[in-house]
Parts: sequence; C-alpha cells; structure tokens
Amino acid sequence: MVQNASSEEFAKTINGVLRVAEIFSSRKSLSAGEHYSIDFIPGTDSVVLLNGKPQGAPIKEPEFYSALLRIWLGKLPADEQLKNALLGTVKERSGRS
Repeated sequence: MVQNASSEEFAKTINGVLRVAEIFSSRKSLSAGEHYSIDFIPGTDSVVLLNGKPQGAPIKEPEFYSALLRIWLGKLPADEQLKNALLGTVKERSGRS
C-alpha cells in the first residue's frame, strides 16, 4: 500500500490497516473452503468479511479501499502480470513455437 500512496494518503489508511490486521490476527488460520474478503459498499464503506459475514465495524476511511486496490492495480503493483490479467491488458506473445 505504501508504494502506491503518498505519505498523506497512506496516513489516512492507518485505521483501516490496523483494523484488518486485528481481524486477521484474531484468526491465525482458515480451514479449507473458508475465505476473507474486503468489499466497498457505498453508504457503508469498506467491510471485512469472513465467509461472507461482516467482521466488526466498517472501515470508514475511503482512502483505505482505494489504497488496498492499488496493491494489485496501482503504478507499482505487487504482480505486474496479475494486474494486466485483471485489466485484460495481457499482450499476446509474437512468434510461434
């Protein structure tokens, strides 16, 4: 998140980052089939879900979800190939084998 946000913007995400860390650390592992998700719901803000059930209060800072998405979609994504695949911008290789 730090790589794709200004210092000022990242500072506004701290409450959300701490909240997610708290939720994730309260459950050290997940069983097969279990999953976390974080959704932005207009009028509700960012919600952390475990198996589709909200975990605690919503994260009110809008900068949090924006910075979260930029982990994968920002100028410096965690994985450039995944970013291209998510955006449908994967370029075909030229030449044949």
